Amino acid sequence: MLKIEEQNYSRQLIKQDKELSQFIKYLELQNEVNEKNKEKEFRMKQKESIILGQRQQKKQEHEFQARLKQLELSSIREKYDESLTMKNKSLEQRLQNQEQRHQQILQDAKIKREEQANLRSLHLRDSVDQAIAKANLIHQDKIDYFNYQQTRKEQYLSQLQSEKNIKQLEKSMNFQIKQELNDSNYKKAQDILNERIYKTMNKLNQKDSLSQQIQIENERKLNNKLFSQKALLENGLSNADYAKARFEQNLNMKKSMTEYKMNKLDQMIREKQLLQQQEREIRVMVEKKKNQLKEEFDKKMNLLQKQKY
Repeated sequence: MLKIEEQNYSRQLIKQDKELSQFIKYLELQNEVNEKNKEKEFRMKQKESIILGQRQQKKQEHEFQARLKQLELSSIREKYDESLTMKNKSLEQRLQNQEQRHQQILQDAKIKREEQANLRSLHLRDSVDQAIAKANLIHQDKIDYFNYQQTRKEQYLSQLQSEKNIKQLEKSMNFQIKQELNDSNYKKAQDILNERIYKTMNKLNQKDSLSQQIQIENERKLNNKLFSQKALLENGLSNADYAKARFEQNLNMKKSMTEYKMNKLDQMIREKQLLQQQEREIRVMVEKKKNQLKEEFDKKMNLLQKQKY
């Protein structure tokens, strides 16, 4: 009976030892799996850290490019302001020059009108040849003045046709004057001469007025073009400010996401350390339990042997 109990007890111990061995193997396998998982997690974290480093580098590059673009925009704005100031000064100078030219033209026209009035008040006390010589001299002065205006305003070449018409009219009037002189009609010759001078002055005044209108229209178009360019540049600058704000918003979101990932990584590291600590404690407990079972087994075997003897 004692032998049977001893055998049963021995079988039970063997069974417990097998179960303990299987449990130890299970723990070792689990430990290996955990180690592999830890290695995988470590590699994944390494990859994530590398990716985060690359993203950080790209972010720094983007920030550098954004600063560079900001500096370029500031430089463009300064150049534009400087150019606009220079253009405004140039425009003011041109307007002043045009005003001076206009005043000079008005003064010259006034002098010519006074000369014309003086000429009309004269009596033909000289001979017909002297009257024609004076008329030709005045007419030559008008032509010289017209040529002077023509060289200063080369852009108004389209008005040459009117000059041709004036010359044709002058030829016709010269013919009439000669015809009237042949008839000894001095009074009519004087009227025709005055009419020719008056029409010539009207043509010149009309030409000056048209030139002034064209210059004013060109200046108005130039001003409209400058203001349009200024509006376009201001619109581009406002778009750049909006893009900068959007970039800073995205950058803050990326920073928040990076901080969240770093906190998550720290949490995973703490969990890993806690898991390692638990594994060490389990190993200690298993080793302690194993030693305890072994001691109990040795005691029972010694007791059985003592009882046997």
